Amino acid sequence: MKHCLRCNQDKPLEMFYKHKRTKDGLQTYCKVCVDEQGKAYRTVNKEQCIAARQAYYKANKEQVAIQNRAWKQANPEKKAVHNKAWSKANPNKVAVIMKAYLQRLNLANTKISKRTLAAWSLQAKTAHPYCELCLTTANLEAHHILPKAKYPQFALDLTNAQVLCTDCHDEIHTETLNLTRGVA
Repeated sequence: MKHCLRCNQDKPLEMFYKHKRTKDGLQTYCKVCVDEQGKAYRTVNKEQCIAARQAYYKANKEQVAIQNRAWKQANPEKKAVHNKAWSKANPNKVAVIMKAYLQRLNLANTKISKRTLAAWSLQAKTAHPYCELCLTTANLEAHHILPKAKYPQFALDLTNAQVLCTDCHDEIHTETLNLTRGVA
């Protein structure tokens, strides 16, 4: 047991961070008090903390990248959850990133993966959670206004998406097929 000088409570030794310069090798404040003190400091000195973090990143870009890669490989489930939440919260940023990605790939000569199309579809359905023709919210699908086969550069552009229910989507494709075959 050790006494915390800040909260005046006796706590187990594992409730104290290590400190090389003290006799017992532990800090004088418990972990809870140290964390609260750090949080209060970061709140009061927000700009300084951001500037320090940015300066550290600029000075250690390669090392930070290596650490980030290692963490991502060690924690794929946490990274997937984070990515999904970020994508849901930032659909416009995802659209811009996807558009830039496709331009880098020169999509005219590239096949789009099912996973990428599924992500595009999810973004479209998140932006418009109802059928744009009959306004139902059940069995939604994303429809390419400009066909992706003819206009691959717009295949993942959210402005080329129309959210439709399965019935309306089938109806549109049936009409399109009839028009292209000359059936009235």
